Amino acid sequence: MNFNIFFTNSCNLNCYYCYEKEKNEKVISKKVLDQTLNFMDSVIKDNEESINVTTHGGEPFIAYDMIKYFIQEARRRFPKIQFSMTTNATLLTDEKIEFIMENYKSFAVSIDGIKKAHDANRVFKDGSGSYDIVINNIKKVLQKGFPAQARMTINPYNYQYLSEGIIELIEIGFTDIMPMPDTFTNEWSEEMFDDMKKELEKVILYLKSNQLDTDVSIGLIDAVKCKMKNSSCDGGITTFSINTDGEVYPCMLVNGRKEYNIGSVTRGISNEKLEHVHCCDSEIIQECQGCTRYDYCTNTRCKIINEVVQGNANYPIVARCKVENIAVELYEYSNKIG
Repeated sequence: MNFNIFFTNSCNLNCYYCYEKEKNEKVISKKVLDQTLNFMDSVIKDNEESINVTTHGGEPFIAYDMIKYFIQEARRRFPKIQFSMTTNATLLTDEKIEFIMENYKSFAVSIDGIKKAHDANRVFKDGSGSYDIVINNIKKVLQKGFPAQARMTINPYNYQYLSEGIIELIEIGFTDIMPMPDTFTNEWSEEMFDDMKKELEKVILYLKSNQLDTDVSIGLIDAVKCKMKNSSCDGGITTFSINTDGEVYPCMLVNGRKEYNIGSVTRGISNEKLEHVHCCDSEIIQECQGCTRYDYCTNTRCKIINEVVQGNANYPIVARCKVENIAVELYEYSNKIG
């Protein structure tokens, strides 16, 4: 079972590509957290089942006290529970780093590579860049030997620094780097995608020349060899996204969108709403038929996101299609050069 719990919708940054900006700033209450624990208890069918909770935001550490409370209570009720988090790392302190190391199985930091690329998007409310604070804090985590992941958001304003950014992150100690192209924007061009692929080819050459290709995992480069065939969407079945007000959604990308609400931690899950969310799951995307990546691509699995971005569940997101093809081409390039 997977639970994405939004502990806050607030953030201390003002990132240009953020999809949470329009949401009301709010921190979850102890009352809602207690109700969330009861809800989890009601949907978990097997006490031996593993439970994965992502403490989400906004910036999660704005709600640090609520996170501490929840983890303490959740561990008492669910012995096999595991926690993960993605943070912007600007609010990290020595105390919080120790807390992460004691309680989290996985921990990711949003960092977009070199200073120029990072500060092009990830800024404070006053417009100043956050890179210097983030890099100083994350070095403390890495020096303690905790395996943090770097999550890089790539968009039309920073893709040209991608290889430089990945190499810098490797050299400061990251061994797990996840470049995530922003496929929600329509500002990408064919030329930009081609240049992004060239940037990643430079990274492949760097990894092989330094004999790091088996020691360092780079998301887009390793995507094809690691990816299994698509499973059915499990939103609202074994995966739940819980907002700060206790309302429940099938996944975090539509968290807070009323049209995708499937219940709440007090009302439970509405079967009628759940059926509506999954009504297009088994429908074929005609435009994608014949593609060798049909059974692997997110376009053919995540119908909800197609609907949000394109207005039609069965109309693929062009940028996602391009990224999927780039991943295949990078896999072939890596094999070709040995």
